[in-house]
Amino acid sequence: MHLALSRSVSNHFEAVNLFQNHKADGVIGFGGGSSMDVAKAVSYFSINNINIEECYGVNNLKNNKYDFVILNHHSLATIDRGKFFETSKKIIELVKKYNSIPIFMITWAYKPSPKMQKPINKMFLDMSKKFNIKFIPSGPLFSESLKWRPDLPLADHGDIKHPSKYAVYLNGLLFYRYFTGEKTYKKIPKRITTTDKNGQKLYLLFLNEDDAKSLQQIVDNFKYPELLKL
Repeated sequence: MHLALSRSVSNHFEAVNLFQNHKADGVIGFGGGSSMDVAKAVSYFSINNINIEECYGVNNLKNNKYDFVILNHHSLATIDRGKFFETSKKIIELVKKYNSIPIFMITWAYKPSPKMQKPINKMFLDMSKKFNIKFIPSGPLFSESLKWRPDLPLADHGDIKHPSKYAVYLNGLLFYRYFTGEKTYKKIPKRITTTDKNGQKLYLLFLNEDDAKSLQQIVDNFKYPELLKL
């Protein structure tokens, strides 16, 4: 589920309530800074019963253990190999300190520069081998999707970096398949909905059913170990 919410405290806890009411297993923050901030807040406050006012300041969070921590770098971070590895190492060590498993998400090429993807793949693969960690191949999957459905834009209109609704749905399918090992076809709804306090249906993500079906098939047939051979 992707919640495009602002960074106000009320929005954070509205998202926490949605998470708990749907008995969700996890939360994915995918997009720009605001959605990432919301995802971090939801992931923390959904399992920690603490007043937010007690968390203001530095080092005031009392963490419960997370099974997995999904991480990603900015796509351009792969330009500087030394800094990329140095930063990755620090993050990995911090996650492991709390007995959680770090997993990196391979980022994607910008819309006008599809050739970015190959060096991005290589940098993430080299890093995963060096530090013996796993990865989720979002960027390579985006490239594969554009081969089969170039008519479905994976960047927002007028944007070259941030994911469109098709990219959000595609990545959600990938995460589902990655963590469950199951295919997505006929298992994941083509339209993501919830209900408001008055019982009215709200569409959080609205796709044409044929487009959603096509994206499911792309994910289910995606064999990324072969695609990532460089």
